[in-house]
Order: sequence, then structure tokens, then C-alpha cells
Amino acid sequence: ILGLISMVVLMLFATFVFGLGPWTGSRVIAAIVVTVFTASAASGFGMLLASLCRTRAQLGGISTIVILVMSALGGSMIPRFLMPDFVQNLSVLTFNAWAVEGYLDVFWYSGVNDGLGSLLGRMFGSLGILGGMTVVFMFAARLFARRWETA
Repeated sequence: ILGLISMVVLMLFATFVFGLGPWTGSRVIAAIVVTVFTASAASGFGMLLASLCRTRAQLGGISTIVILVMSALGGSMIPRFLMPDFVQNLSVLTFNAWAVEGYLDVFWYSGVNDGLGSLLGRMFGSLGILGGMTVVFMFAARLFARRWETA
């Protein structure tokens, strides 16, 4: 829920400050879909990190470093097409890269008259990988969290 609220605030800011849009019904629904998939992957990744760490302080330090590196590799700081080829190939391991691709499919590669089916079809690869990463992150988090259980 926090991820969804954050994205709404970011989208409103981008709309009023940078002129993001035009907002059509299809684009709104597609943006909501990619936001749900992105927030799910981020939540799963956060749960994985939390299950790997022993203390809150350790989680704070490790998560800051890991998230900054993932953001740099995944295209959240600079566009991936400006990066060297080996970094672009490495970036596909981050969910940031797939989230950025999903949002680019909605706002950059689509036309105003594109229908929802067209948008979702274009986003299918990004959504599939984000969904797969969510499942892997949550499964791994569950495996690592077993050490905290008592018999």
C-alpha cells in the first residue's frame, strides 16, 4: 500500500511539474498494474533482505548499499541505454530495470490511442519478470526466515 501511495504522489508530481501524460483510461490502468507488480517485487526483496539480516542496524546498512547499487544498475539514476553493454546485461538482474521498462512501455512507447490490451501486451515481459522475481524473493525470504522459528 505504501508503494502504491508513493507512486501516486510521484505520478502527480511528474504530471504537474513535468507534464507527464496525457492520462487516458488505458494508461491509468496500465500504470496501476505496473505499480502493483513493482511494489510487490520491492516488498518481496525487502522481506528477503530482512530475513538475511540479524539486526535492524545491519539491515539498514546493507539495504542502503544494495538498493543504491541496484538503482544505479537498473536505470533509476541514468538511462540504461547510456551504460556500457556489460552493465546493461548485468542490469537485467535487478527489478528496477524491469520496473523502469514497464513504466517506459506505459508512458514513452505507447500512443494516446493505444488500448489497454495493447499496453498490457507490450508490458507482458516486464510484468512476467517482476512477478517471477516477487515469487522468488518471497520464497527465498521464507526459507531464510525459518532460522528464526523455534521448535
